[in-house]
Amino acid sequence: MRPLRCLLYFVVAALVCGPAARGQSSPWRPGHGHVPGIAPRQPEAFEPQEASVSHAEADRPAPTGGREMVKFAFTVRDKKNRLVLDLAQEELRVFEDGKEQKIEYFSPELSLPLNLGLLIDLSGSQRGRMTAAAQSAAESFFRRVLRKGDQAFVIGFQEKAYLVSDFTDSPDDLGRAVRKTSEIKPSGGTRLHDIIAETCREKLANKPGRKNLVIITDGEDNSSRSSREETGEVATRAGTVIYVICTPQPSASGHFARGTVASRHLSERSGGREFPIVVEKDFANAFNEIAEDLVNQYMVGYYSASPAQPRSVRRIKIQSTRKGLRFFGPQSYQAPKP
Repeated sequence: MRPLRCLLYFVVAALVCGPAARGQSSPWRPGHGHVPGIAPRQPEAFEPQEASVSHAEADRPAPTGGREMVKFAFTVRDKKNRLVLDLAQEELRVFEDGKEQKIEYFSPELSLPLNLGLLIDLSGSQRGRMTAAAQSAAESFFRRVLRKGDQAFVIGFQEKAYLVSDFTDSPDDLGRAVRKTSEIKPSGGTRLHDIIAETCREKLANKPGRKNLVIITDGEDNSSRSSREETGEVATRAGTVIYVICTPQPSASGHFARGTVASRHLSERSGGREFPIVVEKDFANAFNEIAEDLVNQYMVGYYSASPAQPRSVRRIKIQSTRKGLRFFGPQSYQAPKP
């Protein structure tokens, strides 16, 4: 009996002293992996694949010809960065691949659901940057932007990605997830570009409606296989507008690191914006402006005049007869399957 008792002792000890008991978090891997304290919601695997849905949303058949309406949301600001809330359809022009389109639908009311992801850089260079005040600003942001039918998720990342909360409409769950990211210890390098691309493909590409990523990072990447140009193309194809809250570390000369250039490239190419963080209160200001963008959007729709080419990527450009306006929203969409 004594050998059997010894065997049972070692089995119990292994279970009690395993990784979960020691407080170690598991990376987001195919089919499993979560931060202890938040139940996993069956996260999808991160396996590279070609995105297959549109950036704008093609969601309604035309009366003739079997075409579908291309409908998307956008935000308008003036030269002084003030929201423009009185834009009229007559002032708006929409172009697809350089050709002007006839606007068939225009509304200041949002009808497309929001699919939102928050990515938090947990690399060693960012340790301590996500303060209690920053966490509180993120939780308030979720409470402000999520409406009926909207959903969001939270990922912490460094060399690996950790799905701390999968899609949910609960600001409370999302707030707890943001706070949980502080328990993940830095390790390895930073795969910023790869993880953005994987998130766009696996979490957003197949979702209908508006797709947005908010990324808190210094923009530094030392482990990705993907370049920032390749990542920007994936975001465009997958239907994602990116907002970057940039938290750079100043160099010895006092200038900010090159990561700020990368973050600006990703946000502007996708139709989003970049917000540099200098002092702690800038977090609240950044989240407030992003929230303003997401809850004060216009909807526009048209039937594409371009020849039918399923799965082709079509570039969108918005202009106005009113001078001095800036538009933030999708830069392209992928034509649907026939």
